Amino acid sequence: MEPGFQNIVIRERSQADLADLTLRVIRKHAGPLFVCLLIGILPFVALNSWLTYEYIVDWGDYDAELWPFLWITTALTLIEAPFATCLVTLYLGHWMFVGRPRKVMLLEAFLETLPQMLLFQGLLRPFFALHIFMPEVILLERTRFRPRDGRISTFKRNKMLHWNELSNLFGLRVICYSFGAGLIGCWLFIALYAAPLVIGSYFPPEQWMPWLYAGLLWLMAGLLAVYRFLCYLNIRIRHEGWELDLVMKAEKAKLTGGRS
Repeated sequence: MEPGFQNIVIRERSQADLADLTLRVIRKHAGPLFVCLLIGILPFVALNSWLTYEYIVDWGDYDAELWPFLWITTALTLIEAPFATCLVTLYLGHWMFVGRPRKVMLLEAFLETLPQMLLFQGLLRPFFALHIFMPEVILLERTRFRPRDGRISTFKRNKMLHWNELSNLFGLRVICYSFGAGLIGCWLFIALYAAPLVIGSYFPPEQWMPWLYAGLLWLMAGLLAVYRFLCYLNIRIRHEGWELDLVMKAEKAKLTGGRS
């Protein structure tokens, strides 16, 4: 099977280039990425619907406060996004380094790394707020909680990857959230005002607005997961001289026809 190295030119990129590459990757792998995202978000959609049920029921009441639903849904999505996009990250990692992944491989990798995800992205997440590549470290590098079998610990590897980039990563997180908020606002405007003009009909927002807003949040989480993965590759190329290593692996894959 053809490794992903043959589909992406391995070099350091600017943020604009990474944003463009994100859209290209999503276009090329739209189907598998959507399935991975859908499988990941379904449990959280059910959970969030149960937690915000009273706000959804009251949405059509003009006297009801809509902001609690918006804030609670947004906060829950931000907390749950690293877990819901695990399969997206694993799919991209397998595609980039191995080739087309099998479903069993993704499931096994997810179950193996779930305890550390719960620890570092759940219980200890406030202490690693700026360490945005923690999911990639756990899911793709398969680090251990403690050094074992020649593998570096997750904490030490995470520190090595983020230590000299904290200020840049803070700016990157602000840019991502600002871009996400702006894009969701544009999508909501299109759905509420532009689309009814085009299709010639109007549906009361209270009937579908909660689901549309939650759906757009999850769609944005998936998009940012792809962008974060490409930023992770970029930072490793920049700081670890990874570019030469990846090029050599790509050339090996070409010479062997994709066989290891």
